[in-house]
Amino acid sequence: MNNPATELAPSFRKGYDGTLKPHHNFVVKGIVSAALSAVPYRKDFFAKLGGEEEIKDQLEAWLSALEAQVEILKEFVNSKEAKW
Repeated sequence: MNNPATELAPSFRKGYDGTLKPHHNFVVKGIVSAALSAVPYRKDFFAKLGGEEEIKDQLEAWLSALEAQVEILKEFVNSKEAKW
C-alpha cells in the first residue's frame, strides 16, 4: 500500500524471502515460487476488487487490524509463557 508503483509479485516474494523461506524445504520453496509467478499484475488485481482508490479505506482498516493482531502474537511468542 505504501508503494503503489510496485507490482505485487516482487512485493510478495520479498515478504516470503524475509519470513517463511528459511523454514521451508526445497519442495515447498518450488511450490511457493510457482505460486508467486501466478500473481496478477497490480492494476488487474485491484480492478477485480473494484479499483484501488475505491477500496483504499477498507484495505487500510484491514491492514491496521492485522498489524494489531500480529503485535499481540509477537508479544505472546516473546513471553515467558510461550517458552515451554
